[in-house]
Amino acid sequence: AVLTGISGNNDHNYDFGLTPVNPLLANEYLILTGVKKENSALLKWTTNEFNALSFIIERSTDGANFISIGTLSYNTSNQFEFTDNNPAPGANYYRIKAITTGSAKYSNIQQLGFASPKQVSIYPNPAKDHLNIAIKNAVGTSLVAAIYNSAGIRVFQKNYQTQNENSTIT
Repeated sequence: AVLTGISGNNDHNYDFGLTPVNPLLANEYLILTGVKKENSALLKWTTNEFNALSFIIERSTDGANFISIGTLSYNTSNQFEFTDNNPAPGANYYRIKAITTGSAKYSNIQQLGFASPKQVSIYPNPAKDHLNIAIKNAVGTSLVAAIYNSAGIRVFQKNYQTQNENSTIT
C-alpha cells in the first residue's frame, strides 16, 4: 500500500489514506491524487489519454460500489481538478473514469477519510431540576460542561470524557 495523504485539523487528529497498489492494474495514462481541504476533497489528475472525450468522477464509501458525482470535458492541458464539496462521513474512495471512443479507462483509486460531525442536543428546555446533554459522533472526546444562570454566573462545571460514539450526560 502507498500512503496517499496526511491532513490534520485543529484538534490534532490525523487522517491517513492508503491506496492499494496492484502493478497489473496501474494506469500510467490516468493518475489521480487527492487531498482534504477542510470539509471537501480536492481531486487532481493528469492524463496522456488523448482520445478521452470526458471524465466521470466517481465516489464510493465501500471501495467497490461507485457512483458518479461529476463530469468534466477533456481539454488540451491534460491536467484536471474537481472538488467534492459533500464527501460522506468516514472513508471515501475516488476514481476517474475516462470515456474514450468505444471504451473506458479507470484511474487508480484514492482514499480520503472524513470525520462525522459532532452533534449536540440539550434537553429539556427549559430545564427545571435536571438537564441532559446528548453528544453524537464524539467517541473519546474530552469536554467541559458548564451551566450559567441568567445573570451570566457559572453555577455548574464538570469535565467529561465520552466513552462511546453516542453519550448522554445528565
